[in-house]
Amino acid sequence: MNHSNMRFKDFVWPVNPSEISFSEANNIKEMQLLYGGCILQNLGKRPKKITGRGSFTGENAYSDFEKLQKLSEEETSGVLLISGMAPCIAMFSSLKMLSSSLKNTVGYEFTFIEDIGEGDFSQSDEKYVTLGAGENLWHLSANYSVPIEKLMLLNPLIPSPFEVYEGERVRIQ
Repeated sequence: MNHSNMRFKDFVWPVNPSEISFSEANNIKEMQLLYGGCILQNLGKRPKKITGRGSFTGENAYSDFEKLQKLSEEETSGVLLISGMAPCIAMFSSLKMLSSSLKNTVGYEFTFIEDIGEGDFSQSDEKYVTLGAGENLWHLSANYSVPIEKLMLLNPLIPSPFEVYEGERVRIQ
């Protein structure tokens, strides 16, 4: 099978990393009930974590690593393209140089975290927003034209429209 080379922003790996893995999971909130049992609420997906390792070889090995290192120092997201995986917006989380006894070889390990952002709601029908400072469910109801009753049904662990906090993810659809 012919795989295209991995890309992040404008950097193209001359040779794909030897190992790539990614993981994804749901963000589950658990609320213990007073007299036993619990309620689970799915708050949406967590960002993918993409990890890998490989090596640059040849006379450009160190300059290739330096280019990748400069990208890892940027504090912005970019498009990450990996053959066999849907393109995603991601940000470098870490880059590590591994020592090598081979001439003109630089080993590396990397981690990317998917940037799911406020406006990227995956391909599901469920949509979430994150509450800002001073916001409550009444604000969301007005801003997104969703009746307060529907917001309460979609978010059963929220006891009242006013009992929410900044940074909380709220399902609006």
